[in-house]
Amino acid sequence: MYKVGLIGCGNIFPMHAASVGLTPEAELAAVCDVKEERASQAGGRYQVPFYTDYKQMIEKEKLDAVHILTPHYLHPQMAIYAASKGVHVLTENR
Repeated sequence: MYKVGLIGCGNIFPMHAASVGLTPEAELAAVCDVKEERASQAGGRYQVPFYTDYKQMIEKEKLDAVHILTPHYLHPQMAIYAASKGVHVLTENR
């Protein structure tokens, strides 16, 4: 089972959470958003740990992959960090 974390709990988040849930080999392991209320709500809804710091989430949860659902200008730093920790990366751009 692959452990997946979602970074960014905004408008596109529910679609990605549902996609992870429909993937038999994957489980939603944690969520992250810089807005604590949004992160807390998402974590509660999916019954997973929530974070406001993506680096902390990656370190503590030992994730296999992350979906980066933040504004596009944040993608490079987040993707590079995740990849440097051996975590696979999917970025969302709308």
